Amino acid sequence: MKLWILSRTDYVDYDQYDALVVKANDEDEARKLAEDYAGPYPNAGIWLKAETCTCELLTRRGKKAEVILGSYNAG
Repeated sequence: MKLWILSRTDYVDYDQYDALVVKANDEDEARKLAEDYAGPYPNAGIWLKAETCTCELLTRRGKKAEVILGSYNAG
């Protein structure tokens, strides 16, 4: 299994997920898992489309430290 980070690139409204980190065998499985987890309402298929969501394999490669995912709850 591999770790994937999915980030929406479309408009994200209140009470919606904008990013997820999932464990899956491949990108297709990662996208389907994200769609099932985040729920189809109100934007069915949003996690499945490359036009509205990036899906990147997380690796240990690279020379600089970086934050993978931050979650900030405003309000």
